[in-house]
Amino acid sequence: MAVLRAGWLRRRLLLYAAVAVGCLVGSMMPLVASAVTVAGLLAARFLVVRSALGWLSPKRRMSVRLLLRLGLIAVALLAFVGHELLTLVPLFGWIGKVALGLLALVGYTEAAVGLIATRLQRDRQGPVLDTAEWGVPLLLLALLVGLAAAGTLAMVWLWRALDGALPWLKATVLSWY
Repeated sequence: MAVLRAGWLRRRLLLYAAVAVGCLVGSMMPLVASAVTVAGLLAARFLVVRSALGWLSPKRRMSVRLLLRLGLIAVALLAFVGHELLTLVPLFGWIGKVALGLLALVGYTEAAVGLIATRLQRDRQGPVLDTAEWGVPLLLLALLVGLAAAGTLAMVWLWRALDGALPWLKATVLSWY
């Protein structure tokens, strides 16, 4: 497991440095730091995590891959919202954007490497999946679908509630199409 944790250390450090510099350079513009962080997360997924997944048994690989994809979506969305909120902070938002970008990238990458290392240890003990190994990703997937449905219903409700209160909103938005 030490090989997995120490492997690709140079690659991870270069990726962390690139995201930090990218977030620093793009911190004064909306969406740039978010795009840099999401690009860094995707690069970590393909450059670090992807090759280590090949060492797992097929069932465990599928379970871990689903869990890591859901984690990537959650971290990317939270980082996006955080970056855009930090755009509104006048003087110290740029420090927060760099810190948030690094926190998101380092947190995801190191958690993924740690998860794969523990699953490799379980793979050595036997290829049988525990209930938690397939139950947690399915539960998170159901939660994600439920939150998306709830968000859609909330937006429809808000649109209908504001339809009568703000008639100019409907005319403005419909004029975009």
